[in-house]
Amino acid sequence: MAALLDLDELVEEILLRLPPEDPASLVCAALVCHRWRHLISSRGFRRRFRELHRTPPLLGFVGTRDGTNRLLAPPCFIPTSSFCPPRRSGELGGWVAIHSCHGRVLLYKPPRQHTDPRKNLLVWDLIKGEQRELPKLSWFPVPTFGWNAAVVCSSSAGTGCDDHFHCRRVSFLVIFVASLYNQTVTTIYSSDADAWSEPACAQERFRLQFFKATKAIAGNALYFNNSPSTELLKYDLTTRDVSAIHLPCQAFNKDIVLMAMEDSRLGFVTLYGSMLHMWSTEVGRPNSRDVRWEQSRVIELDTLLPADALSRETCLLAGCADGGEVILLWGSAGFLFIDLKSWRIKQGEGGRFCNFAVPVTSFCTPALGAACTDEGSGGDASSARKTQVPCAQCSES
Repeated sequence: MAALLDLDELVEEILLRLPPEDPASLVCAALVCHRWRHLISSRGFRRRFRELHRTPPLLGFVGTRDGTNRLLAPPCFIPTSSFCPPRRSGELGGWVAIHSCHGRVLLYKPPRQHTDPRKNLLVWDLIKGEQRELPKLSWFPVPTFGWNAAVVCSSSAGTGCDDHFHCRRVSFLVIFVASLYNQTVTTIYSSDADAWSEPACAQERFRLQFFKATKAIAGNALYFNNSPSTELLKYDLTTRDVSAIHLPCQAFNKDIVLMAMEDSRLGFVTLYGSMLHMWSTEVGRPNSRDVRWEQSRVIELDTLLPADALSRETCLLAGCADGGEVILLWGSAGFLFIDLKSWRIKQGEGGRFCNFAVPVTSFCTPALGAACTDEGSGGDASSARKTQVPCAQCSES
């Protein structure tokens, strides 16, 4: 029995080191035998798996393809891993992805009439396949006023959500920020109460223009990019204060993609011709406009990409994962994923997005109750990899 127990512990140590960006490998391993399936589907294994890898992997990007039927086009998931959503997005025609946090994607449905208020928001849990449409913002006026919104874990508004161990099980918040007349107004949706808070007026005057501008959660603050502009809006998730910080002059009035760095600092990436520039902050005073920026990286894309990828001026920056490790571009060669850690390049199908694509990061360790019906046999691992994670029940408990 002792030898058998030692063998089980050894198998667990090996399975724990499967790459988190390849959840299909866990399904295949679970189909080897009943013992492995029971091990992988246990809560203890999922907890240790997250503790070991700590950083949630990038599963892919969600965006809405540009085209003549933009108002009817559903958001599409472009995978960078073996994960695929358990529910197809065809029923979400007309919805546009504007932000994502730990597997939840915030979607917005543009009105077909310009007199309709901009208040149609929905949260799509990409891991579970669940959707929740938010209540209407009855106080928000016609869409001549700028606004932006982001979804966060409810723990982010308190002690923070640095370990990501329980963020999939807790409730979520949606932060809505609007520029009304000469003031900045904020309100918060709570999934627990299924209601919006009373609007609060901030002293900081900040003119928001585009809901599709990028956002980032760095430290205990949420940042909105008012692209193109010369400054960012900072929303403190603890105090709920609103302030503005300046961008470096090199980024004035340019399209930038915000991201969080590994050390909880704020960063952004921008594209100058064929040069990719990455910046990060050194914040002296958290609530000050005067933030010190440093250029952390410059990458020459001509030496990395296929010969025709930058042949036209339509090559644009479409998205960026936190930490800047994975960059998504679109151009004449279609979509290009650039992994700056391994220097691997993956080319996707053609087309482009009507706005920036949002990266989806989350642990996806499956609870394999439906992955194997024969407890005594190994099952068909090849079929599990073909159907990927939806053949199992994804769980983060």
